[in-house]
Amino acid sequence: YFEVHLPHLQPGALVSIGLVSAAFLETSMPGYSPVSVAFASDGTRCHSGRTSIACSPYHADGFGQGDVVGCAYRPVTGDVFFTLNGEYLGEAFSLKPRRTDGNTRMLHFHAAVGADAGCVAECNFGTAPFAYEPANE
Repeated sequence: YFEVHLPHLQPGALVSIGLVSAAFLETSMPGYSPVSVAFASDGTRCHSGRTSIACSPYHADGFGQGDVVGCAYRPVTGDVFFTLNGEYLGEAFSLKPRRTDGNTRMLHFHAAVGADAGCVAECNFGTAPFAYEPANE
């Protein structure tokens, strides 16, 4: 679990917060790059496989300047959910672990934040209390 506080955001900027794999393209944004998932400031959730991108509505109001967005990944189940200002938004994705030769191989992801315009993003990986209280336990 990690959280991102957005103290400054240029008007009209699209921000994407989520998880990326080793295949992430640094010129792209989370959710729009191969094997990544994200919650975007326009309120959509995006998932990119190896060859396609799918976006769908997730939270009608999206998020913006001053908000705190959290992202959680449960590697054993593959569940991904997001929080907004400490409130749970519900499961966004279920990334099932891969099975090879009868063995389960968990997917490995890294936290990522992308923006298409000016943005200040302050990331919290647990060095300070989280806005989402259950993550502090």
